Amino acid sequence: MQLHTKIGLGLLAGTLTGAAIGPRAIILEPVGTAFLRLISMVIIPLVFSSLVVAIAGLGGVAKLGRLGLKSISYFTLAMTIAVGLGLALATFLRPGHRLNRTTQALIVKNYGGQAGERLKSQPARPSLTTMLLDLIPTNPLKAAAEGNLLQVIFFAMVFGVALLMIHGAHRQWLIDGLTAIYEVMIKLVMMTMGLAPFGVFAIMASTVGRYGLQILATLFQYIAVVMAGLLAQALLFYPVIVIGYGRRNLWDFFRAISSAQLLAFSTTSSAATLPVSIQCSEERLKIAPEVTNFVLPLGASLSRDGTAVYQAISAVFIAQVYGINLSLYQIGLIGLIAVLASMGTAAVPAGGFINLAIILSATGIPLEGLALVLGVDRILDMSRTMINVTGQLVGAVFINARSDG
Repeated sequence: MQLHTKIGLGLLAGTLTGAAIGPRAIILEPVGTAFLRLISMVIIPLVFSSLVVAIAGLGGVAKLGRLGLKSISYFTLAMTIAVGLGLALATFLRPGHRLNRTTQALIVKNYGGQAGERLKSQPARPSLTTMLLDLIPTNPLKAAAEGNLLQVIFFAMVFGVALLMIHGAHRQWLIDGLTAIYEVMIKLVMMTMGLAPFGVFAIMASTVGRYGLQILATLFQYIAVVMAGLLAQALLFYPVIVIGYGRRNLWDFFRAISSAQLLAFSTTSSAATLPVSIQCSEERLKIAPEVTNFVLPLGASLSRDGTAVYQAISAVFIAQVYGINLSLYQIGLIGLIAVLASMGTAAVPAGGFINLAIILSATGIPLEGLALVLGVDRILDMSRTMINVTGQLVGAVFINARSDG
């Protein structure tokens, strides 16, 4: 039985249990808390090792030149637009505000206080200068111990660039060591996700027991908004690049990459789809091999348009469910972390979910809300992975056109 099927069954069983026994289901809450702590445990080492390994994968400082900068700039722009679409849709359609006042008040009473305290610890209206300076850690170990993810991400990025600038056996030893740490963290994630059905069961049982079934009605609006965000990225932004910059027929483009899209949809893995993406790029789109072989592997590590849409909408949705009124600064922080975290997302199933935990942890939104989105994550994971791979191929079209020009 597939993991997502087990998680769905855990969601259903937890919902029925909570509805049947009511507030007594709170006794199961420690099981859910243990699951959430296991997820939190891997966040810092996973973020650091994945970003450093991704940057080191460029192979050398020379590759951070013209082609590298173009690729990274495009992928960053595309994910920024994706995050913007997600935040706009979640903010204006408000999928998490479909709760009655009684349920909303109860959630705010139980979780709003602790979330509010964490949000208060951040500057209310920081200047641009302060925001930029706050990215730089004075002590990277302290930043990691305190869970300051933005500072950890910044340190990982400059560490990775510096690593590219040294030579000799020490460099490869360090890359191999960080790669091993990354692989161990991924294994820990997979082991933790094996416990997800039990964690989701416990969290949903205690949540439904405390708040009732009405909270689940919001999931339908949530799924619809995420799908709308993915479609907006695919049908509004990508055509501009394919037609405007690539000078290609849009229908021919989508037909040429259809095999990669279908494989991405079925495997929910950009890494597993990469060989087919390369084949589509070289044989069907006729993109130069040097562009294909550089941009697509880089994109499989850094480009996550669909994941960025999903993370932005999901974070705002969970905040809305828990009655947290996000300021413009906090919405911007979600967007910034979504872009940076998406670049370090593991190209494996559920990688986007782990990064969502990173965003929630950094912005003070209760991690308990993960249970709401995890239970319906399978179809969203398939859909966002397909958009991720589509975006990587659109990026190859863009870089190829700019290289020719």
